[in-house]
This record gives sequence, C-alpha cells and structure tokens, in this order.
Amino acid sequence: MKRDILAEGKYWQQVYKELGGRYICPECGEVLKESQIQNTSGSLGCLVLIILFVTIIGIILIPFLIGNKKHGCPKCGSKTVVRMDSPKGKLLLKQYYPETFKIVENL
Repeated sequence: MKRDILAEGKYWQQVYKELGGRYICPECGEVLKESQIQNTSGSLGCLVLIILFVTIIGIILIPFLIGNKKHGCPKCGSKTVVRMDSPKGKLLLKQYYPETFKIVENL
C-alpha cells in the first residue's frame, strides 16, 4: 500500500514538472503555478475607496448626529422643557408640585 502511495506521488511530481504547474482551470484547461492564481473576488483599490467613502460620510454625519439632540419630555412628547430654577420653572413647580415648592421657597 505504501508503494502505491509513493508511486502515485512520484507520478504526480512528474506530471507537475512536465506541465509546469499544479493547478488547472476547469474552463479553459490552462495549467497554472500557485503564484499565477489570482483571487478575482475584489480589488484592494475598491476596498480602499469603500473605506474612505464610509469614513468621509461618517465624519460628515457626526456633527449632525451630535448637534441634533432634541430635548423634550419623554412622558408626553412636548418639545419644550424649562429649568426649574428659572422664573417660569418656579411658577410651574408651584403649580404642579405645591408641597415641593414650599421647600424650595424656603431655601
């Protein structure tokens, strides 16, 4: 059995040597060396362009995403909120939370 494997190995070595390569194209029959095989799934240039495009778009969108924070009430969805320590805030605090306003009024 070992002789068969060795004989087969020698046979293939001879074939590789005669044809000048280890690979064959199923479409055209071209015999190729490993160094001649090309990966045709994409190119480095396309990859670099895509990465640059995504990066540039991301950089352009950062100010819009960070700067477009909208304050509002999560309960009712109102777009207007007022600081409690402002004059209008104190009036609203007095209107909606009179007991709490008494504590704040004494401070």
